[in-house]
Amino acid sequence: MRAPPPRIFALMRAGAARIVCSLWLAALAVTSAKSAGAAPPASLAPVTRADLVALQNQFELQLRRVQLILEDLQRAQASLSKRLQGIEKRLAAVEVKVETLQSGPKEHFAKAEETAALAKAIRQLEEQRKKDLLTIKASLEALGKALAAQRSAPSRTRAAKPSKSPASPMKGYEYTVKPGDTLSAIVQAYRREKINVTIDAVLKANPGLDPRRLLPGQKIFIPDPDLK
Repeated sequence: MRAPPPRIFALMRAGAARIVCSLWLAALAVTSAKSAGAAPPASLAPVTRADLVALQNQFELQLRRVQLILEDLQRAQASLSKRLQGIEKRLAAVEVKVETLQSGPKEHFAKAEETAALAKAIRQLEEQRKKDLLTIKASLEALGKALAAQRSAPSRTRAAKPSKSPASPMKGYEYTVKPGDTLSAIVQAYRREKINVTIDAVLKANPGLDPRRLLPGQKIFIPDPDLK
């Protein structure tokens, strides 16, 4: 299996750099106009320093989430590479054993039960490899959609004011972290069970949760928006 092309990481870094540059240029234009005593351009007139700070904070939050997803993907890729190396070693051992049995005398041929067990093990390894590839592909597609939505969103949109109505308590499930779990893998497992949950929703439902430091036995609340 080939690793995901590094081009996607370069594109994401370039997109982030363009957004930061746009924010910096907008702030510089407003500051220059004010210092010169001239009215700012019509397209920048409604933007205040508070708006720019809010946009910068929003961008930093989105960038942090993208970085977390990238780190999860890199860890998943490293884990998959190790598993593939193990599969290759086992397949090589099976090939050597088959060649030895075929080249040796008839009394050393494997029994039918042993041959069937080897074939079953190979099929299981191949099925697991396909599942891992599908998981990584789904994560990359979700990341691409998130980046596309971020690029298409207007750069000067004002943040909506928070609603004053009290929020109803969230409903969902409690998950206990297991060794080797990542937040991305946990969310993908729930999505395979038809539960419409995202990494963003889990982070909001668990204030203070650090996805990079999940500990075995730790409790995580998984919100389910479809529960009434």
